[in-house]
Amino acid sequence: MRETATLQQALSRFLDPAGLDRQRQRVCHHLLACRTEAMGGMVLQCTDCDHTQPHYFGCRDRHCP
Repeated sequence: MRETATLQQALSRFLDPAGLDRQRQRVCHHLLACRTEAMGGMVLQCTDCDHTQPHYFGCRDRHCP
């Protein structure tokens, strides 16, 4: 089964920031950082089995899917 492509993968592969104005560069930077360590987050931990899972915050940009 094939993995679904994400917007972040497409932007990091095909984006040429030199051809964009300042506003579009900022939006693309937000989208690339969305739900990553760069945006910060928290660690969720199960009280029964001590399993931990990071939960990263979204960029809250209006263009973010």
